[in-house]
Amino acid sequence: MNLLVAMMCATITSPVIAQTTVVGAGSTETATATIRRIDPTTRFVVLSGDDGSEMGVFAPPEFTRLNELRVGDVVTITYTEAVLATVTRAK
Repeated sequence: MNLLVAMMCATITSPVIAQTTVVGAGSTETATATIRRIDPTTRFVVLSGDDGSEMGVFAPPEFTRLNELRVGDVVTITYTEAVLATVTRAK
């Protein structure tokens, strides 16, 4: 599974700006992964990709079939990555 890393750079050009919040455009990704761990209480699932990388995700309450998943199952997930950065003036 290849995860995209979003990088963004915020530049403040005016000393009048005390705080700037920048939200990067989200990108929707689809990945196939193997389930490594499931915590049904917290709804946290650890997935591993073909390259050995791991990613933890929380299954939202709308996903009602979490109890049907098993460690070792291969799943396809669709997720959205976005970046939020807040820049504040040093005190």
